[in-house]
Amino acid sequence: MTSLGIPAPAFFALATGIFELAGGLALMAGLFTRVFAALLFVHMAAVVFLSIFRLKKPYSIGYELDMLLLASLFAVATIGGGSLSVDALLA
Repeated sequence: MTSLGIPAPAFFALATGIFELAGGLALMAGLFTRVFAALLFVHMAAVVFLSIFRLKKPYSIGYELDMLLLASLFAVATIGGGSLSVDALLA
């Protein structure tokens, strides 16, 4: 992460791991789905940006999963968790 110009790489690696774990668990439970999906969408967009422009990887090598995650997070952020989510039970 230091080669990408990110300051304090150990802190940001830990913070990213905790954020992805908490966000993933919240999405699976359906808790604050729109909020976490939007935040994870921004996070994944930054990951794709760093991969393409900073690491200079060609687009054809393994970006399908990243793009699929971006599309699915965008869908969940706009549509919401649905009727079986914890959000629906709290509303």
